[in-house]
Amino acid sequence: MKTKKFIFATDIDKPNRIILGKVLNLFELGFDEIVIMYSTHLADWENEFAKRGIKSSIIIEKEISAPHILSLAQEVGASIIATSFNGKRKRIFSYLTAKKLVKTCTLPLLLINPADNTEEISKPKNGGLFDHVIFATDWSPASWEAFEYLLNFKEHIKELEIVHVISQKLTVRDLRILKEKLSGIRSVALDAGVDAEYHIYAGKIHEEIILAAKDYNATLVVMGTTRKSTIKETVRGSPSYKMAEETPLPTLLVPC
Repeated sequence: MKTKKFIFATDIDKPNRIILGKVLNLFELGFDEIVIMYSTHLADWENEFAKRGIKSSIIIEKEISAPHILSLAQEVGASIIATSFNGKRKRIFSYLTAKKLVKTCTLPLLLINPADNTEEISKPKNGGLFDHVIFATDWSPASWEAFEYLLNFKEHIKELEIVHVISQKLTVRDLRILKEKLSGIRSVALDAGVDAEYHIYAGKIHEEIILAAKDYNATLVVMGTTRKSTIKETVRGSPSYKMAEETPLPTLLVPC
């Protein structure tokens, strides 16, 4: 897969180690230019990329919103959008910008939480973004789309945990079929040269995915998302929206 520009939208004044590290990881994946969008002229971000010889351009918006981000992505021909917003504005971001981006974005969306509690989940703090990945599947077309996208970065994945969350008790037959399906997708990953295992969790989807991330010291969560929402998801929030709102771990949402 050929990758070029990506958008990084932020309202954080100064780059911290966690966010900067995750953004820089994208260049290791083949991206060659970053377009930074923020609400004021934050020279620290420019300086960090400039001293590393990274090509960047700056877009200043008085208000960073989902429509502005999506419009810019289309204008510059970006192939992925990354975002990280001030923790003090987390609720505003969660209920407005994140929800709209998750619902309307047609590009892969990387959400980076700026909180220091990211370190509570991921022990390999200095590792690459794709070092230890949690891939959450529900067998939907969006999940398969996310899995295929993930394999584009197979050379960078050191460990892959395939996670499926069940919400009800399964019969012995159902459990056997589920394990066969998980074994099948694991085989695809192994054939691609990715060290993979599968796991079954039970409970609320987003909570169990976050638990799996803690259990395996993951560096990234990957899952598919769709712009079509049921009434229940609109009211309560889809699993992908819940992940965007609650996880302290970088989360990559791939739209279908």
